[in-house]
Amino acid sequence: MNDALFWYWVLMGLSVLAAIIIVIRSVRRSRFSASTKKEVGSILRKHGMLRQWWVYNDVSVGGDCPVDHLVIGPFGVIIACDLYQKGSYYGDLDKEEWILAEGPQEEAAQKSRIPSPLYQARKAESRARELLGKSHIYNTPIDVFVPLTQDQPAFITGGAGILLKRRELKDTLDRVKYDKDNQVDLAAVAKALNLPAKG
Repeated sequence: MNDALFWYWVLMGLSVLAAIIIVIRSVRRSRFSASTKKEVGSILRKHGMLRQWWVYNDVSVGGDCPVDHLVIGPFGVIIACDLYQKGSYYGDLDKEEWILAEGPQEEAAQKSRIPSPLYQARKAESRARELLGKSHIYNTPIDVFVPLTQDQPAFITGGAGILLKRRELKDTLDRVKYDKDNQVDLAAVAKALNLPAKG
């Protein structure tokens, strides 16, 4: 009887320990992901510092379409939703959900479906165009990106030029098109999108 009770408490202790380890790893992973998302915001700010860009992080377009980063500049608008969780990603660019595989080995990886950040960014783009139209602001270029904050492997069909590792994001922002002055009224665009002015 005492042996059964002993092993019961050993198993209970191991179960509690396993649960604590899982929670700690999850919290650490979440904090690390949050810090890598901040790095993308920092890249956008540094590139826009001398170019009169207004950079917003963790905002909602029109109050109902959340995005990780939104930039308004003389060139137009950038909308970006991050791919920030650690793991490998699979799917088609235009699907609403992608597959996230987490784990050290492909066979043992834990797979789950996640909302496509590109789908969310395109929803925000559509909402932005609607709001700009209501404010009689037309022909404002809007670009959509999905930054990979941790250089995760992403096997997304058709993702070239949209899914960008940090180095690729920097190179993209250095293009001439983002130095171009398209006569965008930053304050008017921000007001139309229900965002605060930064000037």
